[in-house]
Amino acid sequence: MLKYDGIRALHIGQLEYSLQCLEVANQMKSDAEVLLYLALAKQHQDDANPIELIALLTQAISLNDSLTSAYAVRAQILWAMGQDVEAEADMEVYLERVPDDLNMLLLKAKVQAKKGTTNEAITLCRELLEKDPYMEDAYMLLGGIYNSLGKKEEAITVYKAAKEMNPFLDETLSGEFSNQDGLSKKL
Repeated sequence: MLKYDGIRALHIGQLEYSLQCLEVANQMKSDAEVLLYLALAKQHQDDANPIELIALLTQAISLNDSLTSAYAVRAQILWAMGQDVEAEADMEVYLERVPDDLNMLLLKAKVQAKKGTTNEAITLCRELLEKDPYMEDAYMLLGGIYNSLGKKEEAITVYKAAKEMNPFLDETLSGEFSNQDGLSKKL
């Protein structure tokens, strides 16, 4: 009962009550779903401790390795902590089970770009944009990759497409190309 009260409370934004219910439920009987939701609830706290969140999610996975969403949440936290190799491992497990999760595919593209495997990152961004032509973050990542490779015209083309969707990107994009042979004027 406490488990489901905690989960419901989290879904409706009652964070403190959710934490209370899930903490007590976890003390009574540790189960993978309680640990996952406890980690999700704690993630919303201002003083969230990523190490504690990783420990909760790792424990949840050890109790039930078919709890797919625990891999996704842990991958995102690991990525934010700069632990790219570990994040990539969790992403792969998650994407084997949920291959069309666009947000996780975007995170994978970011990891590939950071690793320097830009061709794979570019391919992932293009696939994302085929699936969702309004995915602004994919445009921005793709444009950034092209810019970092010195492919300024390709970057400008991608950024212009992003700007068509969101005209408020002007400042961000002009900063991207400031002092680069007047390229910012082409945007």
